[in-house]
Amino acid sequence: MNLFRRQGNLKILVILFAATLLLYFPILKNPSILLNRGNDLQEYYWPVAYFTKTHILTDHKLPFWNNMFFSGTPFLSDPQSMLFYPPNIIFIILPTNFAFIFWFIFHSLLGGIGAYIAARKGFDFSRIASVFTALFYITFPRTLGFAEAGHITLSASIAWLPFILLARIWLARKPNFYWLVLWAFCLTMLFFLF
Repeated sequence: MNLFRRQGNLKILVILFAATLLLYFPILKNPSILLNRGNDLQEYYWPVAYFTKTHILTDHKLPFWNNMFFSGTPFLSDPQSMLFYPPNIIFIILPTNFAFIFWFIFHSLLGGIGAYIAARKGFDFSRIASVFTALFYITFPRTLGFAEAGHITLSASIAWLPFILLARIWLARKPNFYWLVLWAFCLTMLFFLF
């Protein structure tokens, strides 16, 4: 019985991953669709990610000052730098262009998983209804609009909302420390994004 549940969850994860890859297939095939639009991604976030990566890899410390814009601006205290957002490690590990594509795919999949869990465990939907909820969440037009405009912080914040909703539902039903930690963690991720 337990093995069947795990296999069922693995199938659902594969479905959500395949749907996410299908959604981003045009971008995977031609990355310039996303990366060369003259939007906020290209004009602001790409230089910031590149600056952070080169500064950390060459100076081996966090950048305090960004000398790439104007005569320089504070960087460590700039909320748009997303310096303390944990998934930003991909910008240090991966090439910058691929890291941005991975960023959108990862956060879309994370939001879909969160929507599935929130629908299944929070609202007690059936498994099929929960899968459809997750698929609708992955293909949510606003998320793709944020990607098109290059608003990476907004596209990432949508990924955390189902987990916040789930934790809030369970805190109202049966308060315990686990749900409080999940709620606080997800709110912290939103804080680090802005």
